[in-house]
Amino acid sequence: MDRLAPRPSRARNRLLVLVGVFILVAAAFSPNLLRPSLSPPNGNQSGSWSALPSHREVLTTASVAAQTWPRLALRSVIAVPGARVVGAWIVEESVAAALDGTVDESYYETGLEYLAAAMPGLDLEGDALPKSLDHGDTASLIILWDVDACDELVANPDVSAALEARTAVRTSRTVDLPDFAAPGFDIDLLRRSGICP
Repeated sequence: MDRLAPRPSRARNRLLVLVGVFILVAAAFSPNLLRPSLSPPNGNQSGSWSALPSHREVLTTASVAAQTWPRLALRSVIAVPGARVVGAWIVEESVAAALDGTVDESYYETGLEYLAAAMPGLDLEGDALPKSLDHGDTASLIILWDVDACDELVANPDVSAALEARTAVRTSRTVDLPDFAAPGFDIDLLRRSGICP
């Protein structure tokens, strides 16, 4: 029976210690490695919601921070019942903050033309999703919604974004965005503005 027992080995013991340390480190970092996520910067949700009655559209912005290490790709924003995504962009927070509220959207043929005029720092093609963010980066997610079925639109439906972790193990998931990113965040205002009857 003594022959069947493994003999002590320093190399094997070192290897076991290294494996144990690796498992502990991997467990500590696995949420950031394997579960791509966005969160409000510093835990504070901020953003905006605006109705564009001339175009039956809604413009939303939300501040987000990347929690995935080393980086995540924000692939798309998922449509909700009653509204489709016209476009979604990731920009520096200063670009979204520079939205000129004095620009009259009724002067423009499309919501995209209005957005380009009201937010001159936005590059409609270069800032469009998909975009990548490094761990800890903060940005503004801008979404232009086309309201196509008011009877299907509900107040505060879950709005989700599709994410992908840019690591050796590529993982994808969807995450919920803040309530004000939803086109139906203020149904009463949609009715008063004439977007919804």
